[in-house]
Amino acid sequence: IMTRVAGETGFEMPENAVSITSIADGFVWTALVWQQAAAWAGWIGMAVLAVLVAVGFWIFKRNEEKWEVLAGASPRERVQEPVAVPGD
Repeated sequence: IMTRVAGETGFEMPENAVSITSIADGFVWTALVWQQAAAWAGWIGMAVLAVLVAVGFWIFKRNEEKWEVLAGASPRERVQEPVAVPGD
């Protein structure tokens, strides 16, 4: 699909290229990280990297708003829920 879409947009295939796997503005570093992990330590390296990525996602999801603010987003306003007072 990427190869067909690239051709329709006027992208010229490099010489001897068969297909396109990614169109990005710059270098796609994630594939290189996985490849280096596999080359360095085989399946064990990929498993270790997968665990590190899973821990990173877990940490991000626990503190998602803080990470977004750290990345430059505006802090969200805290909405305080009304507290029910017994007897009202």
